[in-house]
Amino acid sequence: MGAKLPLIPRRADAWVVALDPGKRCPGVALFRSGRLVDATALPNDGDIDTAAVAVIEWIAGRCDYLVVERPQVYPGRRASDYGITCLKDMLAIVSAFKRPYIELYPSDWKGAVPKEITTARLHRRLVPGRCSEVLWHDIGTRAGSALDAYDAIGIGAFALGWVSRGCV
Repeated sequence: MGAKLPLIPRRADAWVVALDPGKRCPGVALFRSGRLVDATALPNDGDIDTAAVAVIEWIAGRCDYLVVERPQVYPGRRASDYGITCLKDMLAIVSAFKRPYIELYPSDWKGAVPKEITTARLHRRLVPGRCSEVLWHDIGTRAGSALDAYDAIGIGAFALGWVSRGCV
């Protein structure tokens, strides 16, 4: 991706929501004025409509810009057609929410860097000046779906110009 960072115009009061639709559960991160306010992974019981509604309810009323990761099937890897179709359906539902949005492929923001490495790099960048104090202490201890939340943080951090490709 050759676009100059940040991808989102700097506004003192802008709310940015970053979404990683994820096969396990959607990761969502909320930024205000370029600062991380909240990040979570939303429940997904396998029903894509329920997951999409949860995302829409989470961002309703507090989003000026939406940044979403576009599902991608990598060469040499198997991905179920059903899983990719569900993720694309979720993006269609969420994009119908009528907010300005940017789509990024995983390779746009993290390159070929493994999830565990991007997570560690992002965790080091989550200093109190960049995110709320409560979140700074809490995000690293969330069990299970923390990686999905970190992907959403990475997507937003890239779009806001905090990090370059690979989360460096």
